[in-house]
Amino acid sequence: NFATANVTFSITNGTANCVMSTRLFPGKEIDYGQITAYIKNSSGKIVKTFSKKVYPQLNQWIWSDSYKLTSKGTYHLQATVKFYKNGKLVETITKTSYEKAY
Repeated sequence: NFATANVTFSITNGTANCVMSTRLFPGKEIDYGQITAYIKNSSGKIVKTFSKKVYPQLNQWIWSDSYKLTSKGTYHLQATVKFYKNGKLVETITKTSYEKAY
């Protein structure tokens, strides 16, 4: 294993706030991470997709973004980060947040 990751998800005044934090284990190195994150509704339908390439700083990074929800409901965040070293995929971590109501 190369790293640990966590996600947090909240809804404030109809805006979904998404965060994924990642920390590399001591002695592990990667070139970059590719995050793909989805806001999904209670039936599993994707309402928003995010994609971001991230580079570690001091063996960690925090990705965050937000999205204005268009309808009431229950939502959650599912985020996957793929770690690459020397052009090769070395690890994939997927995390899912708790559901939040809007």
